[in-house]
Amino acid sequence: MKKILGLILCVCLVFALCGCSARETISSDKQEYIVASLGFDKRDGRYAMFMEAIVVNTEDMNADKQNIILEGIGESIEEAYSQIISKITQPLSLGHNAVTVIGRSVDAEMFKEILNYCSENKELNIGSMLIFTESAEKLLASKPISSVAVGYDLMSMLEVSEEETGQSIENRLYEVRSKTQKPFKIFSLPYIAVNGEEFSLDGLTVFEDYGEICPLSTEEAGLYFLVTDRVSRGELVIEGRKTTINFSKTTYDFSLEENLVIRVNMRLKLTGGNSFLKKKTEEFIKQQKTLGRDIFGFSNIIEKQNPKLWRKIKNNYTEYFKNSEIEVRVNE
Repeated sequence: MKKILGLILCVCLVFALCGCSARETISSDKQEYIVASLGFDKRDGRYAMFMEAIVVNTEDMNADKQNIILEGIGESIEEAYSQIISKITQPLSLGHNAVTVIGRSVDAEMFKEILNYCSENKELNIGSMLIFTESAEKLLASKPISSVAVGYDLMSMLEVSEEETGQSIENRLYEVRSKTQKPFKIFSLPYIAVNGEEFSLDGLTVFEDYGEICPLSTEEAGLYFLVTDRVSRGELVIEGRKTTINFSKTTYDFSLEENLVIRVNMRLKLTGGNSFLKKKTEEFIKQQKTLGRDIFGFSNIIEKQNPKLWRKIKNNYTEYFKNSEIEVRVNE
């Protein structure tokens, strides 16, 4: 009897483990797949598309749910998607997709196609979040923290971060799409680090023309949000020093003298030192200027705010930016 019970237990365990990581079809007309997250990597020059799907029993919505990873590979996104569809018989619901994960192997042209595909696909959630990581496949294969799906945990993690820090990440699909319609296609995505089966928010990555140009640490990301007027209130920790921001508003002035002059005007109500934050903000902007990286999108602001100036400098903007004079004013 003990041997039989032991055998049954082993079989049940095998089925349970297979169900949680399955990449095959579970053939049942009583099930539906609810897609919680999408992921994209580049594999052998082709699109590798992943869907984290929650398997729902349509006859008993209170039944235990499990998540599985569906995978398709193709020369195009459509081909990869068709391969996924060919493997399943259950209905597939895309409207509850919480996040779309971009792996570092995805090149700029692929990223552009992915963004266009997700934006134009009416079945997908336009309010879903875009996330950057080393490998989309590995992240979606991680262990969920508090919900049934990694995708929902990722969205919750980022929403809590925004609430606690007062920093507006602006990584929802419609927000990123809007930024790519500007003359200089500059946007940022939260970077998620994976350690074994666990994952965590680990700074920010800035993109230009769909290509990765600048990873930012958590401290640098705080300064980046401050400069780009995406902080309402919250705490910044720079070099171990904590500054509490009760109010923040950033504006800009631009002029062309001997060089391009960029003035960043920050109106802040702080618990902490103005001078220290001003110093660190100036250092951060000048560091990016030295590298020739306008990660802040000053180009787009000048084009909108001062068209006359923009017409004078647009053909050689990169050089103007490298040689620009940076002034940061706090409560002046």
